[in-house]
Amino acid sequence: MDIICSKSKKINAHNVCRTLNWKLIFSLLFMVHLFACQSPPKNADIISAKFDTQNVNINLYWKDQNGKLLNNIGNLNQHLTQQEKTLIFAANGGMFDTSFNPIGLFIENGIEQKSINTLIIKDTLKTIPNFYLQPNGIFYITADEDPGICTTQNYPSHISMKCATQSGPMLLVNGEINPIFKPKSTNLYIRNGVGILPNKELIFAMSKNEINFWNSRFIGIIK
Repeated sequence: MDIICSKSKKINAHNVCRTLNWKLIFSLLFMVHLFACQSPPKNADIISAKFDTQNVNINLYWKDQNGKLLNNIGNLNQHLTQQEKTLIFAANGGMFDTSFNPIGLFIENGIEQKSINTLIIKDTLKTIPNFYLQPNGIFYITADEDPGICTTQNYPSHISMKCATQSGPMLLVNGEINPIFKPKSTNLYIRNGVGILPNKELIFAMSKNEINFWNSRFIGIIK
């Protein structure tokens, strides 16, 4: 996750965790306009930021207006600059295949570009790609700017969505840590996560170092 700060609107996570996996590539980008962003402590092992969707503009980005992959935050920044918009926060999110196509549900600007993926792989934990670890989940923002995170099975498809991205596995379910995670797991990667606080503010978090899913600092921030 990269955080870029600059002036725009007012600043002010339900629970799904995204992780980098060699089979599943992150390319999706979140963009937020806000007033200010606090810099994290120099020695912080987890970077986090909170946002109120009623006061900021949060979107998902995959391709530019010509259908070309944005691919990185530098390209996204240039893309938005051409639209006279200022990028001040961006994070990798979602999961993509080796051709940079979403593996699961992807909605951008109200348009569903990839349908929901309900495949469940039944095998040992070591052989299942992260996306398919259960429960798989979806992060979304409705057309009314209300954020939500749910299991794939509970996705409210009847609601008009502004944007949505599917990922897995969920880190927390109903406030409880996913039981498939183990404290001494050696499944170590730099982790990105998003959660929803009781007041509906979003909280984004990223580890600066490789951690497993059980990391207490990471879970504490998202929870």
